[in-house]
Amino acid sequence: MGLIISVIRFIFNFILFLTGSLALVIVAALLYGHDLLGDDSQILIRTGSASFRTLLNAEARTLYPILQARADEINRPVSNDPSLVNFTIEAGETALTVADRLQALGLIHDAELFGQLLRYNGLDTRLQTGSYQLRRNMTMREIGAALYRGYSARGVVTVPPGWRM
Repeated sequence: MGLIISVIRFIFNFILFLTGSLALVIVAALLYGHDLLGDDSQILIRTGSASFRTLLNAEARTLYPILQARADEINRPVSNDPSLVNFTIEAGETALTVADRLQALGLIHDAELFGQLLRYNGLDTRLQTGSYQLRRNMTMREIGAALYRGYSARGVVTVPPGWRM
């Protein structure tokens, strides 16, 4: 009888150990930014800072297969033409209206897909207002990164000697 109790206790402790180990691995993966959905390097927009996307949230789980299936379109520019196009984001403009205007200018293939890409990356509410010069040969990811970073068209300001800014 004592042997049976020892075996049951061993099995219970082993299962408890495995459960704890699995929980530890999941927490470590989330803390270090590893996405358990899979390789999303083809659909991530590099922002130069921490990702704004909440790992494994419901929207990310929904958008991931859609974006992965269309990764080629996301990473393919509309044109090979490197000419510049002036583009302005006004204050209060939504990601959807920005995407619609980008499609109308022929800079992206699909406004809805671009909006989904921005939402997946958590950038749909973080686009910077301003005037931009975008190239026709930019991918959706490059355009998203440019509009997030706020590298808008720059002007020159001259500060007269003795004046302060």
